[in-house]
This record gives sequence, C-alpha cells and structure tokens, in this order.
Amino acid sequence: MLQWHPDIAINKGISAQEATSTSQQIILAYEILSENLDSLDEVSMKYTYQSYYQYKTSTKKSYKQYYDHSIDGIDASFVNRITVKSSNVKWVDYIRDLQILVVRFKRSSGYYLYYDVPESIFERFRMAESPGRFVYQYLHGYKYESYGEYADWLNVYKSLSEITEDKNGT
Repeated sequence: MLQWHPDIAINKGISAQEATSTSQQIILAYEILSENLDSLDEVSMKYTYQSYYQYKTSTKKSYKQYYDHSIDGIDASFVNRITVKSSNVKWVDYIRDLQILVVRFKRSSGYYLYYDVPESIFERFRMAESPGRFVYQYLHGYKYESYGEYADWLNVYKSLSEITEDKNGT
C-alpha cells in the first residue's frame, strides 16, 4: 500500500489516477480478506472485486468498520461530540467561543485540542471525505496539545458555561 499511496506514488512518477485506482483495489482486497464473507450470497456475489465493491458501496451495508460508537470516560465527558465516518478518527467536538477543535482518534487513550481553529475549518473537517487525512493536511499549522484524561480547565469552562446559560434564562 505504501508503494501505491497517491501521495508517495506521484513522487515516483506514477500518475495520480493510476495510484488512486491501485490503492483503492488494495484497500478493497484487504477488506475482502479481513471480513467474514460467510454471510454473503455466494451465487450472486461470487466474491469478485467488482461484486464486492458493489456490495460495499450499496445502501444496505453497515458502516460499523468506519464508526466507533464505544464510549469510555473521555468520550462521555464530551457530550457534544460528533462521531465521524473515518478509518482513524473516532469523533470531533468544537468549542465555538474558544475556537478549540477537539479530535479523538480511534485506538487512542487520549484526545487532541487544536487551538484558534476557525469554525469554517471545523465545518470543512466535519464534512471531509477523509477526516484522518484532513487532520494531517490542514491542522498541522495549528497549535495543539494532547491529553490522556478530561482536562480540569474543561470542567471549569463547562461549569461557567452552564452558569452563564442559567443567568440568561436559556
């Protein structure tokens, strides 16, 4: 996959179209080999690349491989989190008045806070076809910190927000 990844292959003189096509075939081959295909109808599917692609892109398929709905203590603390369809990003949250983007990666014991991120970047990130790639391509210029547990200042911020909302009658 590393050889045919579009970002790497272009540097080796391989066209972007060929690299993208080949890497998509590699990804699908991996999915075919890693998924239990016993539940598929052998007669109609026949396990060909094309039929499997149609199965994977049909509206009947399950996105469980893209969404991680498991919840731990950190996840429960971010009640406004948005679970995204991604291979490596679990969810995102955005604190508008502080312009902080919170990103939790799958298989990670913590989360990242990206500072001074405009809301427009958050919206683009939330709608990105590949949130994981978006992080590496567009968020590298923003200051960030990683945390292994829910930060104390976020508890204070949350409490102040609730007090402010109560005083405003909302």
